[in-house]
Amino acid sequence: MNPEYSRLLQQLMALYSRAEASSMVKWLLTEVFQFTTSELYGATERTLDEQERMACDRLLVRLLQHEPIQQVVGHEWFCELQFFVDRHVLVPRPETQELVQWVIRDLQDLACKIVDIGTGSGCIAVSLAKYLPDAHVEAWDVSAEAVAMARRNARHNGVHVDFLQKDVFCADLIRDAIVVSNPPYVCGSERSGMSSNVLRYEPELALFVSDDDPLRFYRQIADLQPKLIYFEINERFGHEVCRLLQMKGYSDTLLRQDMFGKNRMIKAVR
Repeated sequence: MNPEYSRLLQQLMALYSRAEASSMVKWLLTEVFQFTTSELYGATERTLDEQERMACDRLLVRLLQHEPIQQVVGHEWFCELQFFVDRHVLVPRPETQELVQWVIRDLQDLACKIVDIGTGSGCIAVSLAKYLPDAHVEAWDVSAEAVAMARRNARHNGVHVDFLQKDVFCADLIRDAIVVSNPPYVCGSERSGMSSNVLRYEPELALFVSDDDPLRFYRQIADLQPKLIYFEINERFGHEVCRLLQMKGYSDTLLRQDMFGKNRMIKAVR
């Protein structure tokens, strides 16, 4: 085992499981310091020089303060594309990638208008623009910082997306559009079950919704009357979101589970 790998692993295991710590060390050394697999596991000798060691230790301190590894290294991979992230946007999740892959399969070779509502890092909009070149993609977020990050990610991945700083509760009807959205859906009462790295370092605005009205974003988006909707949802409210959409005039509602067997995605046609 590489001595740098072993050193970092031992320090991180004071707070994380061996599996979590090992994953973080691998990310840190390969993504920031470009260690090869051979160098990582000790088959080829490599150590950090003094300057690299100091930089690595600064990043280690952030990990020991529970900052997400994606923010520490500055990016995450999503749909085989690199997305920059910081505290103003959610770290892209595997479940959201499943939603995007569903949309890509359905809309391949179709000329259409897609609106990503609550774009955050832009991972949904940029991926759709990359893999659906015949589509016109627009993306909204109420956060100016999120829109700036999403624009950066679009440039980095070589795609065009029309980004708008827009509040969905002040939007006009979009009857001609297909909406793809991962809106805030975590109830405030669910905070106690969440990890500290999410609570301390990811934006509450993009995560939480009131327990008094957990479906408010889904209702508002449905009221914009897009012709087709793809939603990521809270597993607790899959059937409730389906019923809401049916009440709003949508049919052929399809509820899908994610890779973990949780109700996570809905498609509905108007």
